[in-house]
Amino acid sequence: MTGNKLNIDLSYGLKGSYTVEGAIIIPIFIVMLAIAMKMGLVLYNEMKADSSYEYATDMWLVDDFYNYQVLKEVVNEF
Repeated sequence: MTGNKLNIDLSYGLKGSYTVEGAIIIPIFIVMLAIAMKMGLVLYNEMKADSSYEYATDMWLVDDFYNYQVLKEVVNEF
């Protein structure tokens, strides 16, 4: 080691272009992954809302069925 300089051998075959390509590709990959995750969360929330709406409508149908059944019993009594 002479002075403040380090004697490092950088001749092992890697090029600086790998660093530049990595600096471009990695952020693009991370953004694409974040977009896919966001789309998945939106889809999950839509499915959750649809299922709760469907559950409520099914309950209304059951309630209507019982109302018709009671009405039928009342009509049959007369």
